[in-house]
Amino acid sequence: MREHRKLIESTASVATFEEILRAREIAAVSLASIKEEETNKRREVVYQWLSAANTEIDQETHQKAREPYPGTGHWLLKANRFNAWFDPDFCSTHLLWLCGIPGAGKSHTMN
Repeated sequence: MREHRKLIESTASVATFEEILRAREIAAVSLASIKEEETNKRREVVYQWLSAANTEIDQETHQKAREPYPGTGHWLLKANRFNAWFDPDFCSTHLLWLCGIPGAGKSHTMN
């Protein structure tokens, strides 16, 4: 009977050990899946941060903000310095510096 009992106990121990190993493997697979999902989420956040802004939305927003003020900015298109800078045949520098506070109106230094 003792031998039979030892055999049953050892069989139960092996079965328990195998069950523990299976549970450990399932937990390892689950952890790997969670880590991969977290890494993908982080990559997506970084990708969105590094991506170019949606200029169509920005353009639409700024266009709506300018609607109540027709003609805003037209003075710049008429300025000699701007036209000289904008002409690719005669432009000596790729930089056009505009000074002033936002919303201040026409700059007198451009003419």
